[in-house]
Amino acid sequence: MIKILFNQNQLRNVLLIIFFTITFLISPFLLFVVFSQSITVSTPTTKIASSQEKDIKLFKEKITTKVAELQEKNSKVISGYVTQKDDNLLKIKTGDDQVYEIKIDSLLTKFFQIKNNQQLEIKFSDIKKDDYLFLTGVVNEKIINANSIFVDESLVVLSGRITEIDKENYSIKVLTNERENYILDIESNTRQLMVNVKTLETERIGFSKIKEGDTVHFAFKRPALSEIKNRYSILKILVIPQEYFLN
Repeated sequence: MIKILFNQNQLRNVLLIIFFTITFLISPFLLFVVFSQSITVSTPTTKIASSQEKDIKLFKEKITTKVAELQEKNSKVISGYVTQKDDNLLKIKTGDDQVYEIKIDSLLTKFFQIKNNQQLEIKFSDIKKDDYLFLTGVVNEKIINANSIFVDESLVVLSGRITEIDKENYSIKVLTNERENYILDIESNTRQLMVNVKTLETERIGFSKIKEGDTVHFAFKRPALSEIKNRYSILKILVIPQEYFLN
């Protein structure tokens, strides 16, 4: 009886040794299979996600292009003075007293300053109340979705014909090409130039050389909206004598 139990113990020990040996030998293989399966499963998911991202990006690009095309097709130009400025919102008043609400898109709207015939990019924060703006964008009734906003130079340049001269006050009355009447004061610092009919060169003149019927180009500082009137002190005037057109 004792002999049989001993043999059974030996057999059990032998079986345990065989079991652990087999387990040790096949465990790396099992790990490799599991690891391989993990990679095999995750790789297609990554590829699908990457493909979806590309499709979404392409779709966004197409939408952006289409929106830009529609905006360009329906884009209009509006100009006026800034009457109100808030976060991402402007209100302007045009020359015919129309008020427009300007919507700003932080990603799409661009801002520029026109100075010395050059266009410089600026920020929304650089725009101030009473600035004179030119805007391009899609107009929906009194709302403009602005694409570009230009802050114009502070000078107004106009042309017209002299209809009256006030020698006592050194001022002239001009009817502009837009059929508007202006009274222009000639100051001591006003730069006065005239086209010489014979040489076609410009030369400096005094107030006494200016006559009714002459054509003039003049410039004055653009006033604030609250200061708009029909009388201004001019900075520069170029006179083209009426004789020039008779030759």
